[in-house]
Amino acid sequence: MFENTDPKAKERITNAYTNYPEKEAVLGIGRDATFHIPSVWYAEAYSRFEKTWMYRFDYKTAAMRISKLGATHGMEIPFAFQTFDSAFGKRIVSYGSRSAALKVSHRMQGHWVNFAKYGNPNPPEGEIWPKYDETNHYTMIFDKKDYIEKDPDGMIRLAWEGVGIYK
Repeated sequence: MFENTDPKAKERITNAYTNYPEKEAVLGIGRDATFHIPSVWYAEAYSRFEKTWMYRFDYKTAAMRISKLGATHGMEIPFAFQTFDSAFGKRIVSYGSRSAALKVSHRMQGHWVNFAKYGNPNPPEGEIWPKYDETNHYTMIFDKKDYIEKDPDGMIRLAWEGVGIYK
């Protein structure tokens, strides 16, 4: 991946990941190069022209923790669509996690319904999820308790700045 990368950029990126070159750090770099950083770059660009909201799904059921998959890319889909009765959904909520997963799912769905109705994920009563922009990077974190974080993983985002990984 770093074949066409400036050596200073490679050093900046690898220094941003604790315990590099251990397996977890290498996987983190791959995950971020593939999913996280491109989504940040897209949201930054899009926010220049349209209202933009960013989220990160951090919630892990017991099965997700036991499998060591965690909240990987796409794990939020069964929560967004509440498909816990599908074969995959049943695995995710095994080990007694269904009621907690449903709470997370209801909160997520509330935001998606608001977005569909009003063009904004916030409830009509007021803003709890600020817009994303290049200055603040406000991000909704879906977890056991949802919260807004300003520029989550900001050091990692900055480490990737200016790196052309898709040549």
